Amino acid sequence: MNNETLASEQFQLINTDTNLLAFKVGQFSCDTFSDLQRLPYYTILWVKEGKGVLKTEFSEKEIKKGQALFFTPYQPFQLIEEESLKGEYFNFHSDFYCIYQYDKEIGCNGVLFNTIYGQNLIQLNEQSQQTFENIFSLVKDEMQHSNISQHHMLTTQLKMLLIYAVRIKAEQNDIDVKGVKEQKEPAVLQKLKDLIEEHYKDKHAPTEYAELLHITPKNLGKLTKSYFDKTPTELISERIVVEAKRDLYLTDNPIKVIAYELGFNDEYHFSKYFKKHTGVSPQGFRDNVGFNALARV
Repeated sequence: MNNETLASEQFQLINTDTNLLAFKVGQFSCDTFSDLQRLPYYTILWVKEGKGVLKTEFSEKEIKKGQALFFTPYQPFQLIEEESLKGEYFNFHSDFYCIYQYDKEIGCNGVLFNTIYGQNLIQLNEQSQQTFENIFSLVKDEMQHSNISQHHMLTTQLKMLLIYAVRIKAEQNDIDVKGVKEQKEPAVLQKLKDLIEEHYKDKHAPTEYAELLHITPKNLGKLTKSYFDKTPTELISERIVVEAKRDLYLTDNPIKVIAYELGFNDEYHFSKYFKKHTGVSPQGFRDNVGFNALARV
């Protein structure tokens, strides 16, 4: 891998075998992510100053100083500045660090990344921000030198940050900003999540889940919007896309097989569905993100 130094204190590693970005650390300002982003790698943003609005495929939310945000490959997002938005970020390719491979020891998948039913952000206090500052500084220092075992050192520092973020997320899932326990989800939504997990491959319509829950589609939509800020259709489609990404990344199964296993009648409709939610075709995703891309070049 080659080290490159960019402007504004940005450093990156390029995989010389695939010519793809492997790892990058840098600073961002109001215009860095002002256009819609569909990046082919994992992204961690740490907001150090100001505030703004985060626009994703399904929602908009306020972001502010001290928050860290987490995005999967080709997950669309856009930052709109309201007040001097600045911070730092990591990008890393799946071949550089595989969150699926280390999920058992770190547990960030579904907590920080692929957060279908929750938020993909955490709020840092002063102590946590200092920890982030230390890790970012260590990474930038390491990136300036092609030392022995650099990859191992960088992945170790990245894992430290992810573990720390998972711990913060776990604490914030228990207690809200006022120190009061959050209102528990209604039993019907707990059941909905179980049903989506059981049937997302064979039931794609919200009406099918409403029928299983003995509730009207309208009332189900009100509940999911209130607790998850998403419609039932959005929850179902996110679960399908998460699984599709996993299959495209981890397996060499033909796309038509993946389409069939996810409940699509043909490859064309699956490809159209996948591109609608990611901005890239299944084959494009596999070529740019798939595990061990080197084996295909």
